Amino acid sequence: MELEPFLLIFTSSSAWRRPKAIKNILIGRRTVSNLYWALQYNMLDFFGALHGIDLPDSIPSVAHMRRSGVLQVDENQMVRRTKQGDAKRALLLSEVPDMNDLKWASRFEVRSFMTRFTFLVQVVSEYSYGNAHYYPQTVSFIDRQIVKRFFLANKSTELPKALYQLLNDFLGGLHNDNFAEIMVSNFSGHQVAGRTDQQMANQLGQPIGQIQLINLLLSAQLLAFLLKGAAKPVTPLLQGLSKPVISASALTTFQLFLKDPTLSYQQIASRRHIKLTTVYEHLLEAAIVLPVADVPFTRLLAPATEQQLAAIAPDQVGNWAYQSLSKRLPGISFFDFRLFQIKRARVSAATGKEDGQNG
Repeated sequence: MELEPFLLIFTSSSAWRRPKAIKNILIGRRTVSNLYWALQYNMLDFFGALHGIDLPDSIPSVAHMRRSGVLQVDENQMVRRTKQGDAKRALLLSEVPDMNDLKWASRFEVRSFMTRFTFLVQVVSEYSYGNAHYYPQTVSFIDRQIVKRFFLANKSTELPKALYQLLNDFLGGLHNDNFAEIMVSNFSGHQVAGRTDQQMANQLGQPIGQIQLINLLLSAQLLAFLLKGAAKPVTPLLQGLSKPVISASALTTFQLFLKDPTLSYQQIASRRHIKLTTVYEHLLEAAIVLPVADVPFTRLLAPATEQQLAAIAPDQVGNWAYQSLSKRLPGISFFDFRLFQIKRARVSAATGKEDGQNG
């Protein structure tokens, strides 16, 4: 999948951003650094939305966008959208489904869902014509078994009708013939072969990256449509698709921290048989991704330390470098420093205030 449409959408015209971080956020490379920048870039809701999708290296994509005049690049290879980039972004957003639908791909395995759904459409289509054979698709063993079990349990003359009605309702609700045609192009059936993104791009005269984005958003929208109440005919296809908000190991560490306030971080590390630095990483992850009300910031960050940091913090706390802080307050740990930044960003987001990073 092309990276450029996503860089165009998720860069900013008011703040410099790291293109590699944007890519890592979208593919869900779960490190505290990537989660932190997702928080600063207002991209937490999109973290891992492109998990499992091959994206090209950001360097050639940025170089091409720079030559096209839509991005500026500084000496540190950070990028910022130009006015031309803003105009191109606005045009792109007007020609694709609502980008908020991509948030569903952050919470659920949309690609796995679409693999199951397109496979089911093919199987049911052939079945409706009395044919037990179908063209092979690249389907994982688990997804194939889920579809097979569902089909065998629901095989009847009513199944093709129910699936047709479900798709008809969804496509009719798009109110966009091009979107509907792009969506249907994914499906193969009796004597009908699906079309590739490149074929659809050629047919509609749109860049392939835009077709890929539309397809992804429509897939997420279909899953949301089913999850919101239309899933009854195909409910078993939705099992095992949800993604955890926090990694299992980080959650275990955080729960131990909550359970026993007397434990030091080193004692938590010993009980969990992990490094002290890993404890810090787990607690930072929890502070970033869990609901603010569930994070005891006053326990994590001593009020006195927070006051010290607040006294010298710059306006744009998100871009504050630890190296510059350590020269002024050498006794402050990186853990406390990052917690301070996280708390500021999350409080700003909760109150609707900006810290200079978003836009």
